[in-house]
Amino acid sequence: MMRFSLLRLGDAHYQLVWHSHHLLLDGWSMPILLKELFALYQDAQATLPPPHPYQEYITWLQRQDMAQVEQFWRKQLAGFTTPTSLALDNR
Repeated sequence: MMRFSLLRLGDAHYQLVWHSHHLLLDGWSMPILLKELFALYQDAQATLPPPHPYQEYITWLQRQDMAQVEQFWRKQLAGFTTPTSLALDNR
């Protein structure tokens, strides 16, 4: 679901091609990941802050007001009456 290709274009010129499925990297996560990647690229000695444990995210998620979350999404999706048609892979 994710593939990297490093293309050599010259003696010291390369291009990284990054393919990923939308399920892995969406519009929210891609800028975060790219920011971290570019920070590391700019400074090979750079260190990123340690990631938060996944359990912290789950705890945060459980503290959210689900009624408010539902209201938000109902407002965002108001007017949509039919499901999105998805292409199926019938191989």
